Order: sequence, then C-alpha cells, then structure tokens
Amino acid sequence: RGEAERDVDRDGDDGPFDVNFSTYGWEDLELGERLRGIGSRLVHAPEAVGYHWHPPFKMEDLGALVEREMQRGANGIKFFMKHPNLRVRLMIQYTPIHFVLWWLLTLGGLLSAKRMSRVFGLLCKKGFHRAATLLLVPILNWECVKATFKAARESGV
Repeated sequence: RGEAERDVDRDGDDGPFDVNFSTYGWEDLELGERLRGIGSRLVHAPEAVGYHWHPPFKMEDLGALVEREMQRGANGIKFFMKHPNLRVRLMIQYTPIHFVLWWLLTLGGLLSAKRMSRVFGLLCKKGFHRAATLLLVPILNWECVKATFKAARESGV
C-alpha cells in the first residue's frame, strides 16, 4: 500500500487523498481510480477484516445526514470530472436511469426528510431505529442524486 501511495502522491505534501475533496464523499474511490491508473491491482486477502459501523439513527442527526448526502453529490461531479468514465458515472449514479429510479422510489420527491420527519420521530421514539433508517435510505440517496445533477449543471458537465 505505501509504495502505491508514494507513486500517487508525487509531491509528498498532502498525502494520497486529493485535497480538492474538502467535504464528504468519494475521496477514497478517487484515490482508487488513480491507483488503477498507475497499474495497481487489488489483492484478495480473506484474512483482512473491515468494519463499517453506523450508529443507530437519531432524529437530531437528520439535518446533518441530508447535508452530507448533498456534499457527496457535489463531490461526485468533482470525481467524475477527474475520471470521466462509465465506471465512475455509475458509482456516483450520474445517469438518467438513476435519476428516474430514485425519483420514483421517493414518489416523485414527495417522500422527503422534512415531510417524513414525524414518521422518523415516531419510529425512533418506539425504538425502531433500523426501520427509520431503512425508510430514510432512498430519501438520502435522492438528495445525493439531485445534488449530483445540480453540481453537473453548475459545472457545465
């Protein structure tokens, strides 16, 4: 890993991650695309274990979660502009199919964090944090996809 990072970070100042990704999203996969570009390969290591832990959903986190998804969408276009290929376009969900899919799954945007906040609050109050999270996923993803398309328009992509 260290050797590949040195190859990617030729000036040695900022580490391997691109400093232009100053908000949430895609900096790790952008590094992966650069590593792929210099010929790095993935190695299967079944003994390597990774965990991605998410705390239980709480109502007070709702605004920050929506904001994070909007940042992820905007950063997705930065990622795509650096690596304008189909693989990245699919990763960031910058396709008409993704736009329509998430629009439909949120009933044309009618299911929003604001409109559903009472439902999320009730579920959390009753201890059904996982159910609230499951209902929130398409809403958050729709926020990300909308932000991706907005950033693309603003960037002229």
